[in-house]
Amino acid sequence: MLSSIFTKTKPINFIIIKVYLLTLFLLRYYKLEEKTTSVAMTFCAGYIISVISILILHFLVRKYNLSSRNLYSVFFYVFLIGMAPEVMNAIPLLISSFFVVVGTERVCNLRNEKAIKSSILEASICYGMASVLYFWSISFMIVLFIGMLFFAAKSYKNWIISLTGLGIVYIFVSCYMLFRYDHFLDLDSYIDPISINFEAYKNVSFLFTLTSFGICLLFFMGIFLVNIQKIPVNHRPVAKLIIFYVLIAVFVVFIAPIKNTTELVFLIGPMSVMGTTYMKLEYSPLVREINLGVFLLLPFVFLFF
Repeated sequence: MLSSIFTKTKPINFIIIKVYLLTLFLLRYYKLEEKTTSVAMTFCAGYIISVISILILHFLVRKYNLSSRNLYSVFFYVFLIGMAPEVMNAIPLLISSFFVVVGTERVCNLRNEKAIKSSILEASICYGMASVLYFWSISFMIVLFIGMLFFAAKSYKNWIISLTGLGIVYIFVSCYMLFRYDHFLDLDSYIDPISINFEAYKNVSFLFTLTSFGICLLFFMGIFLVNIQKIPVNHRPVAKLIIFYVLIAVFVVFIAPIKNTTELVFLIGPMSVMGTTYMKLEYSPLVREINLGVFLLLPFVFLFF
């Protein structure tokens, strides 16, 4: 029964998943002690950003044949957000993650060998915008550089364009700062420090979330690597980009200056893609239903933990 929802990309199935996501957001909101209008608006914004990110991620998976026609990537995105409830109202990080997802889609578009220069520029602008909201998301520029090595390494102009995108972001942000605060963008305030202090994870709730994410990451990534040869040859470089995407996300989590599990938002996108491979494995319908049921109910455990 559950598999019939996620194996078909019908509009009604999208609606069901969106309602499921909305339920998780509402439960998270009502669990808070402070329920003000501003907090409610923050959760509304978080929900909208999450839905848009889901649609872009689904588009990426479908376009580059990383999975068959199903909604498992969408489902796993919602599942992982539910496992990290602190993410739901972390608007700057959600927006930053959104730009990273969009930027990565633009990098994957290099495989088509069409409009290469515009794709590079758009990707670098997206990563630049992501870094304005969360500085260390600038690390995802590595995904762009690797994508250029895969698909567009011949022209040195492409490398200049990738840096031009960052320059454009800097100019626009500086103009805004000059207009609003009468000074240019201060690099000292823009660049976040690196922290390898993990004391915050001693919090039981944070540790529970981090451990669960770690287990899912190892599990999904292991299955993805084992089955990568089953992906069509012409789409395999995109799958490799997803691997680099998740590795850089791990790095961003590792060096996050503030560790409160909101930084895990950068893992949600690539892990959602990798999770689809697990659901494509051949096993009995009953086992599939049990798996989906566990994944469906597990976020509620985190919300009430």
